[in-house]
Amino acid sequence: MDWRLAHALNGLLLGHPTAQRAVESFAAWSVPLYAAAVLALWLAARPGRPRLQLACVSALGAAGAGLLLNQAIGHVWFRDRPYVSHPDDLLLATRSHDPSFPSDHATAAFAIAFAVLAFSRPLGGLFLAGASAIALSRVLVGLHYPGDVLGGAATGLLAALVVAFAARPLVARVVALVSRLTDPALTPVWRLGDGARRRLPIDLLRRLPYGWRAISLVAVLAGSLLALGHLAEDYVTGDPIVGTDHRLANWLHVHSPDAVVAAFRIVTLAGSGVFLAALALAAAAYLWRRRNRLDAALVVSAYLGSELLTALLKVSFHRERPVLVDPFVRLDTYSFPSGHASVATAVYGALLLVALDRLVTGWRARATLTILVAGLVLLIGASRLVLGVHYLSDVLAGFSLGTAWLATCALALAWDGRLGRWRPVRALPGPRRRRARSG
Repeated sequence: MDWRLAHALNGLLLGHPTAQRAVESFAAWSVPLYAAAVLALWLAARPGRPRLQLACVSALGAAGAGLLLNQAIGHVWFRDRPYVSHPDDLLLATRSHDPSFPSDHATAAFAIAFAVLAFSRPLGGLFLAGASAIALSRVLVGLHYPGDVLGGAATGLLAALVVAFAARPLVARVVALVSRLTDPALTPVWRLGDGARRRLPIDLLRRLPYGWRAISLVAVLAGSLLALGHLAEDYVTGDPIVGTDHRLANWLHVHSPDAVVAAFRIVTLAGSGVFLAALALAAAAYLWRRRNRLDAALVVSAYLGSELLTALLKVSFHRERPVLVDPFVRLDTYSFPSGHASVATAVYGALLLVALDRLVTGWRARATLTILVAGLVLLIGASRLVLGVHYLSDVLAGFSLGTAWLATCALALAWDGRLGRWRPVRALPGPRRRRARSG
């Protein structure tokens, strides 16, 4: 199973020289950039507030401890690299004579991430995302099995727990000693930055959020349209992504357990047209009753527009559904793009925007809600792949189409033509409260 998964991931890059160069460059440059980000924690710590300094020293100590633990494991069990046991697989990096299990890169990256997480959840989350990307790149370039990077994540977690908690008094002493050397140099820099922030115009600071929102939406719209156009061109011209589509569809059909298929049969219902139509209408009715008519219009237009655009593109491209032996689901409609992916992205994205603007406060709640909604949409897209009713490019095109249409709706409804500016965010009005009588 470990080799089959590694072979499938590594095979996704076959015939894609651009993707191979991108993954190879990322695998080469991600580690030094990740290390630079760790050192930047020390520079970002305000003198007298050692939390980030503790995170920096703990991260470096955890990485060192994890690598030492890997050396001990390598002496007990030496696992050959994938290119040694399977020389026909694609290799995009320099060969190494070190043992394959556990992955040193994954150990160091996850040790750093978990150590930073012990001191800062937002930064720890970013470092965990970077560590996951580094671990995945080691499998894609053919240097490790998935089990190797998972073992590296486990040893990294163990090292981080020891250093960040058990050895925290020692870490604090090291921070106190080193900060005596660096604080005198960093204090003037922080004072200069504080003075520059105080001199910024107040009106500019107040208007920036609305301007940045518009810029962000335009950037998302442009990126989504470029992605959709690229996927459509690849399908029409028969680029290598078409071969990847067929290989992945066949592999998922053969290797998907019955329990996974049954679970995804339920998940895919959350992206069905009937369910999303009922959800959009119910949400719009609620928002309209609360006199948030622009939000109601956003939800309805996101649903109707994504359904219409998906139907038009399906008829335009005429792509047949995957042809599989004994398929899990049989459909007679066209495949490109995935309607479940596009409409779910637009509708759930619109509801997410409304919730973030009107209902949810606090960055933790906002981040949690965003991750949950994004995870649900990704699961809906994955369900179409596992059930064998769409190719990978169909689902990616659906995500791109839904995102582009959602950004278009948000831009159209956020602009106030009478005032010539973007509408500010207002809290969702609640039930009126009676004023207490005085006297």
